[in-house]
Amino acid sequence: MSMLDFLGVPKNLRNSYFKGIVLLVLVLGIMFRLGNLDVKPYWEDEVYTSMRISGYQSDLLKKEVIDKAIQVETLSQYLDVNSGKSWIDTSIALVNKPEHTPLYFLLARAWAELFGSSISAMRAFPALVSLLSLPLFYWFALLLFESPTVASTTVCLASVSPIMIRYAQEARPYSLWIVCILLSSIMLLRALRLDTRRSWICYSATISLAFLTHLLSGFVFLVHSLYVLILLRFDWLMPKARSAEKISDLSPSSENLLNKQKLQHYFKALGVGLLPLLPWFILLISRLSSVQKAAHWLNEDQPLTELFFKWVENIIRIFSSPFPSPDIRLFFFAIPLCILLAWSVFRMISKSHVRGWLLPILLCIIPMGIFMVSDLLLGGQRSTIMRYLLPSYIGSLLIFGFGLSFNYIESHKHSKNHAFAKGVIFYAILIVAISASWFNLQSPTWWGTESSYEISTAQAIIDTSNQAIVVSDESFGDFMSFAFLLRPTDHILWLKPHHNLNEGYIVANSGSIFLWRPSESLLDKAKSLAEKRKFMIETVSSNDVFQIKTHKEQALR
Repeated sequence: MSMLDFLGVPKNLRNSYFKGIVLLVLVLGIMFRLGNLDVKPYWEDEVYTSMRISGYQSDLLKKEVIDKAIQVETLSQYLDVNSGKSWIDTSIALVNKPEHTPLYFLLARAWAELFGSSISAMRAFPALVSLLSLPLFYWFALLLFESPTVASTTVCLASVSPIMIRYAQEARPYSLWIVCILLSSIMLLRALRLDTRRSWICYSATISLAFLTHLLSGFVFLVHSLYVLILLRFDWLMPKARSAEKISDLSPSSENLLNKQKLQHYFKALGVGLLPLLPWFILLISRLSSVQKAAHWLNEDQPLTELFFKWVENIIRIFSSPFPSPDIRLFFFAIPLCILLAWSVFRMISKSHVRGWLLPILLCIIPMGIFMVSDLLLGGQRSTIMRYLLPSYIGSLLIFGFGLSFNYIESHKHSKNHAFAKGVIFYAILIVAISASWFNLQSPTWWGTESSYEISTAQAIIDTSNQAIVVSDESFGDFMSFAFLLRPTDHILWLKPHHNLNEGYIVANSGSIFLWRPSESLLDKAKSLAEKRKFMIETVSSNDVFQIKTHKEQALR
């Protein structure tokens, strides 16, 4: 019995039934990407996005605002493209921080000039870009497996995958990067099959687009190179590439010649695609110390158990919103999902040609594997950062799309006995993914946990004081992100680490002064001042915030 038999769908309507499911899931995927764009906190990286496209350099901006009480409403001008800075200022800001290539930021600048710099507008651009990934997922799967059913199943899973939606709604380059990964992979498959000058030029163009969007595209083109080398080395590509000719008419020597030519075409296209990146690579090398400083946090060692729980959590997030880690309940979701992935790989290898299954498996394994080995051998936490693993998520979705497709069940006699179980699993995963994405749509934070403490802390400050002045020596980007959770009329005062407190200012505004995530040095100075002036320092809501007030203010409260 198949799933459609169980549901009582007539045989003559089953194709229409599945198309209806696909259409419904696509509509939900669009809604999840475009809905509630301004609800979740504008986190540190998004703040830097707006700052750079508005033409402000973070180092210069820090000097401009340090040790000054600035109203939150005034602070927002630094994230506004209409604040007087030009495209040249934006270019200079990007050049001074070359760890991110410029394509997304330049496109975002053009978007902001048309539609404004609000949180909704800045997130609408990547959300709309992410919609392009849906037809590209279909096209990619269709080229790999030559099955509309597998392609439709894949696009269903990609439409409502929480991880895909997560980065569709973030004002960062990742939704554009997903599109570039898919497009470059599609152009590679076309170029290998057609082997025409135009097809290789198109592939070169997508290489440039991908690298200009994100430097980690290097992993994608490492996968592409391995794919081409393996296929051409073992003549696995030839029957498909030369479908218009009789393979029997080709001698072994002519096959080898064709493979060598195709390999040369590939590496020429790769070289041409990298040429536009040479100026940026030179800039990157010349500012290597700046790049290393920006990425130093990735080298911070994590306990092996924490790494392991993060890996498990990242696996689950392809279809679900997991429990906060570390939590043993994670494994009740992760183990069945890993078994299903392994089973899908087995089905894919046994039922499709190597031309189809090799690329998704390499995409899934190579980026994640390199980061995991690097963290285990050299230390760091690169393998825990979800956005760096997007190529692996794309590969996983293609694998799941094949494994959960009904195509091979309906066409192979021995597989029909598994139709019902497979249908149950497919619809169960769809339901879980839709539920998780609906939860994220309604939640004030991603996954219901990220930044939730910041929202509650900001609300506690608002509830405690009519006019808050928040002081901190936390990282500048984090502090700006937190500031936008406060009222427009509140003030922030950012200090460099080990900076002295302005005693007169603190005394004049006691009762309105809050310390947010103070360093030990700043907290010790505040306690010394409180002891000297006979003030009180109280914890507000959490150990992240402390309020400075007089005993009289405490009594009035």
